[in-house]
Parts: sequence; C-alpha cells; structure tokens
Amino acid sequence: MTTAIDNNPFRAARMAGLLYVLIALIGPFAIMYMPTTVFTFGDAAANAASMAENSGLLRLGILADMAIIVMEIFVTAIFYALFKNVSGSWAAAAAYARLGMIVVMVMNLINYLMPLFILEGGEMFAAFTLEQQQALALMFVEMHEFGVYAWQVFFGVHLVALGWLIIKSGYFPKIIGAMVLVGSLGYSLQAVEKFVVPGQDLLVLAVNGLLIVVSLGEVALGLWMLIRGLNRKAWEAQTGAVAA
Repeated sequence: MTTAIDNNPFRAARMAGLLYVLIALIGPFAIMYMPTTVFTFGDAAANAASMAENSGLLRLGILADMAIIVMEIFVTAIFYALFKNVSGSWAAAAAYARLGMIVVMVMNLINYLMPLFILEGGEMFAAFTLEQQQALALMFVEMHEFGVYAWQVFFGVHLVALGWLIIKSGYFPKIIGAMVLVGSLGYSLQAVEKFVVPGQDLLVLAVNGLLIVVSLGEVALGLWMLIRGLNRKAWEAQTGAVAA
C-alpha cells in the first residue's frame, strides 16, 4: 500500500477523503441515533423491551460500527504513508494511537453483542431469572458508553499528532491542522470529565466547544482531501521526488 500511495498520493488522499466523509455520515447513526432509539438507560425491563422491539435497528448499528472500523484501518494506513516523510516518529505515533482506538472499538462491540445473546436465549444464562438477564443486558449496554470514552482518549492523541503533521507538511491548509490540533483536546477532556470529575459544568462547556472545533476541522479535512487531494508542491518537497 505504501508503494501504491507513493506512486499516486493524490488518488490516495482522495480515497482517504472519501472514507473520512463516509465515516462522518455513518458515525452519527451508529454513535447517536441508534443508541438513543434502541436503549433505555436506567430501566432494565424497559431496555429489554425496547431492544426486542428494535432488534433490527440494533443489528444495523452493529453493522455500521463494523463498517466504520474497516474504513478506519484503511484511513490509518493511508495517513501513515502520506505523512511518514514529514516525520516518521510523529506519523507512527498517529498511526499507533488510531490503531489503539480501533482495537478498543472492536472490543467495545462485545458490549452490544452480549445483550443480544443474553436476551435471545443464550444457554449459559438459562439459569438466570428474567430480571437478572435484563439487568446483565443493561450493564453491557451502559459499559459500551464507557468504552466510547475510552477509545476517545486514543483518538485525541491521534488528532494531536495528525494536526501537527498537517501543519508541518503543507499538504492541506494550515487552518485545518490548527483546528484538528486544538480541538483534539475535546476528546481527551471529555474522557477526563466522565471518568475523573463528572458533572463539572465549566469543563463540559469547554469540551463541547473543542468538539465543535475539531468536528469542523475533520469535516473540512475530509472534504478537502476528497475534492482537492493534496498540495503537489508540498508533497514533492517532502518526498524529494516529482509525483506523476
């Protein structure tokens, strides 16, 4: 893949842009719409009933998560190949952090699969009462939310490195790199707020502001890559070769 990207970095950048846009389109469904529609937090019986009623939507959400994970793997590989000539260590840090996020996302899928298994008659749970099965299902559902905050820590680290690489490379507008770099703190601070100091209104306000900044930066990055590719002169300066 690295050789293919070196030979045609502009096509690779557009591919990454397409994947980024697809992730941005599918992500809100998998992360926000599906969970708020299917699950009822704080009420095990109501949650079990809602899951049974919306099992098809839940499975579609799991499929969406799996599609995002696959696309994230390709985005990670493309970004590493594009930025390794800018700084091998920073590009590796960005790649490892994003791969760490992907690993947590894969593990977090278990928290959606287990409630289905429990409520749909998994044999190992036959000895549990109905109320116990419902409580276990709700526990896994709520654990998934914490899993999201866990992968956000890795994603925040990735965006710090990615923002710096964007600014340093000149492949894309520096303002996009600055938005990604500054806004990346929103993901890490959100995890801190949820795990360490929950309910701090000022911190929540800061997190929301930073997440808006980084979201705009990521959307701008995806659209720029999809439409414009990358800056030819900057690529040639970094690689020391004239691109075809």
